[in-house]
Amino acid sequence: VVVMKIFDEKIIIVSLDVWGISDLLLNKIRKLISKITVTSSQNIFVSTTGNATSPPLTNDKKIYQNYNNYLPEQILSATLLALDNLAPASIGSYATKLPNISSFYEKENYPGNPALFVSEIIGKKNNSIAKIYNFSCPANIMGEKNTKWTADYPGFSSWALEQKYGGVCIFLPSPSIDIRPFN
Repeated sequence: VVVMKIFDEKIIIVSLDVWGISDLLLNKIRKLISKITVTSSQNIFVSTTGNATSPPLTNDKKIYQNYNNYLPEQILSATLLALDNLAPASIGSYATKLPNISSFYEKENYPGNPALFVSEIIGKKNNSIAKIYNFSCPANIMGEKNTKWTADYPGFSSWALEQKYGGVCIFLPSPSIDIRPFN
């Protein structure tokens, strides 16, 4: 969760490393955060990575009822923690590469750009508070035999960016149909 306060408006960005969420769950998350933080639900943005290893929250099956009840509370806790840690900051952007993580198979009819485009929130002490980035690829990459691709691109790339630059990372998926980052 990243919270930005611009003048008197709060903007809350939530990135969930899950396959997807139902409209009912999305509305429940927004309503809870909006009520407790006194933020317009229009300023609460929720993204899912599309990671196929999570429970399928795109429908409201009874088997996931406890998870669906618990998740909004966890997101609210992370939001409140972010609000408690608000500090003056600025925002900028850059492109970077993560060797052996973000790459493309270079071949005719397989266009791609291995760069990660990053918006970074920087604190007064020039410290990285958070990074919001995207990459055009499916969240779970199942390579051919003997490849070393992770089944959790957003989680692994966020970890790699955090190790390299510090701060917290939020992955927002980009269009990814027919774009496979195989090297």
